[in-house]
Amino acid sequence: MRFRYLYVLFTIFCFIGFSVFPDFFSETYHNYLFLPLRVVYDGTFGNLPFPVLYFLLLGVFGYFVFLMIKKETKDTNKLLTGTQKMENFILKVFVFVTTFYWVWGFHYFQPNLKERWNLAKTDMDSVYIQNRIETLIPDLIRYRQMISQAQIDSLKGGGFIVMEDALRSQMTRLLPEMGWKTAGNVRIRKLQPEGVLLRLSTAGIYIPYVFEGHVDQGLHSLQLPFTVAHEMAHGYGVTDEGDCNTIALLVCLQTEHPVYIYASLLTYFRYLYFDPRWSDQNKSNILTSLPDVIRTDLENIKKQSFLFPDVFPAIRDIMYETYLRLMGVEEGLQSYHSFVDKIYSIQKQKPEVLPEWFFQKSL
Repeated sequence: MRFRYLYVLFTIFCFIGFSVFPDFFSETYHNYLFLPLRVVYDGTFGNLPFPVLYFLLLGVFGYFVFLMIKKETKDTNKLLTGTQKMENFILKVFVFVTTFYWVWGFHYFQPNLKERWNLAKTDMDSVYIQNRIETLIPDLIRYRQMISQAQIDSLKGGGFIVMEDALRSQMTRLLPEMGWKTAGNVRIRKLQPEGVLLRLSTAGIYIPYVFEGHVDQGLHSLQLPFTVAHEMAHGYGVTDEGDCNTIALLVCLQTEHPVYIYASLLTYFRYLYFDPRWSDQNKSNILTSLPDVIRTDLENIKKQSFLFPDVFPAIRDIMYETYLRLMGVEEGLQSYHSFVDKIYSIQKQKPEVLPEWFFQKSL
């Protein structure tokens, strides 16, 4: 009990330190605690052929069974008072929350990509968005012609590990250029049963307690490269959702693998297409200008998502919005969509990290 009190108090003290001296504490935490933990975990549990999350869930279940058995067999003379039970429960909750910060959460104090690269505020408007979509279509067509349906389908099977390795290789090269030091080999696991995340309006999730990212087995294959790269960025310590989306697109483009590039361009296209800053009247014209094969891909992605309807989406959005804002993400859920603006800023200020063809006609 005493150790748990000291643990929580020490974390609160460090929390204050991160708030007052964020640069010093963030760099010290990332380099001398998080990265060593990352290396140790990836060199041991990371080599297992299945999600370690299953072990965690089994452990939590076993713990509750143990508590129930302990309650039944406990000597009546040693029963805790109601106040003591409440104190013990609250302390356990604090330990759970503070552990989240030590294994990953303190990264919320670090500078985001906009601050690291000093990206200027964008002046994007409906004209640019429509122009960007129109100039993106030829690239979508070009890369769709390079790949077969069998290559797309393989991403959910034997090609998943190959994709994971390829994305990791590019990410560990790109992140240091952005100011994030990397170590270890972040694993991204496929979770079953299908829909376990999608029914919560989530394609993927990084769980700090097991140092691994996870994607839903029910995702369409063409959503996997971007989602895997997004969760992998979280695994290397990136917290902002818009930053992770930006990194995911850059990483997929830099692999020079047609199926990963096409899949990421399709995700980028969908973000642009659903951007509220341009008129719905022009959207139907954009869709009709696409070849049948690309329209079919988009329709299949939509159909796949309909197989797993959301459970209490409003509650989920409120909870996640609250979480992000408590973590200092001012944009909340809109931070996911900010990557469209960040890509535009990178186009103007850091074009060297993008393929030459990517913005060739959109400036």
